[in-house]
Amino acid sequence: MASTVGSSFEGGDELRFDKETLLLSSLLFTLPDGLLEDDNTTRAWLAAPRREGLPRLMEPAVFNLNPTEARAASNERCDALVCVSDRGRLVAEPLRLTIAQDLDLLFSCGRYCGWLLTAPVDHLGLADAGEASSGRDAAARLLSEYLNLVSEANIERMNEGDERLRRALIDLLTRCQDSLPSAPRVSAIARQVSDILDRFYGSGEAG
Repeated sequence: MASTVGSSFEGGDELRFDKETLLLSSLLFTLPDGLLEDDNTTRAWLAAPRREGLPRLMEPAVFNLNPTEARAASNERCDALVCVSDRGRLVAEPLRLTIAQDLDLLFSCGRYCGWLLTAPVDHLGLADAGEASSGRDAAARLLSEYLNLVSEANIERMNEGDERLRRALIDLLTRCQDSLPSAPRVSAIARQVSDILDRFYGSGEAG
């Protein structure tokens, strides 16, 4: 931290820049719980022009970074995940700045407003185990369902013990266990669903 400057993690996301070059040197993002309901916004960001590079500060500065508030999967296979702050809901002069493989920062009118991750199923924190394409494809669809189900509004209802959501989580867990349970990505999603069931309903078991 001593060699960088930028935002702090207090807001939930963080961008740090090298003090000498002022180029982006590290980042930390959290996944927002809200759902981006406007399909037009999602499509606009997916279609936005892309450019490779790193953002650079004009001068050393400490600043507050508005966290992303809403997310949307690009389709039922979750080929991409779009996460935007409130500013990102209005797509004006959009730019996708590709800073790493599969990761773009989103800018509207020259202001940072979110991020886009391509192939999120490949970024579940797993080492590459040479998984067959069938396991990856199954996991991608299950991940899309998980992201739509475990959302801000539904989490509030889970806190209240909503039975319909409990059944939906159990159904998702069962399909994880029945599809390709030995596939690492599917197994990772199943563990997360089980954790959600245990946290809100006191049971992480299907059935």
